[in-house]
Amino acid sequence: MKDALTVLRRIHKRAQDVGLRDVDADLSAEAGMDGSYARLLQAARDLETLRVVNAMGRPFNVRIVRQGGGYGADDCLTHDNADPLVEFYDAAADPAKFGPRGQFVSRYFLSTLEGRSAPAGLNLHGGVSVWRVSAANVAAAIGYARSRP
Repeated sequence: MKDALTVLRRIHKRAQDVGLRDVDADLSAEAGMDGSYARLLQAARDLETLRVVNAMGRPFNVRIVRQGGGYGADDCLTHDNADPLVEFYDAAADPAKFGPRGQFVSRYFLSTLEGRSAPAGLNLHGGVSVWRVSAANVAAAIGYARSRP
């Protein structure tokens, strides 16, 4: 999926470079997709995650939700704040049951994670002992969020 997203980003950048003003509409019209290009690009972004592994060996997918992006059950809610959301999913959970991201565990505003006075890990959910991430995992999530378009 990351290769497909890279290709889509290159196409998008090239279209902008050659002067297409409304890249999403122009590419969708050219491909006869009636706006589907923008939805396809957003869907690829929505699946993109960072994988971190905690001290107990539990993998988590970290997903960033920007303003206008979907979140919540089946992404039915629209994030309307400029402060991105940082979501943690248990990547060890059954994908047939929970989907490709894994089981949702917790979400934070990026500013909340950045605003902590000292680097520290997080207990993502008090009821599940393996749902903890280290200070290094949190730092990686912050770096990932800052680097994403």
